[in-house]
Amino acid sequence: PETASMKTCDMKIEGMTCPMCSAMIQKKLTPLCQAVSINHKSGEGQCTYEIGKTTPDAISKAITDAGYKIVEVN
Repeated sequence: PETASMKTCDMKIEGMTCPMCSAMIQKKLTPLCQAVSINHKSGEGQCTYEIGKTTPDAISKAITDAGYKIVEVN
């Protein structure tokens, strides 16, 4: 079988104040991404997703729907 193409997305997220904030975002992104890492102290997040299964826009929407603001995506 072919290996799926993966892409890693680095994000700056505003509005996280505690570990529960990062847990909430992680919970929202887990269905979309293969791997998720969110740090409320630094305001940074990283997720790895399969190209064709999700998009950076879908990831951004999941975060904003959870009540947080993405200020930068790389």
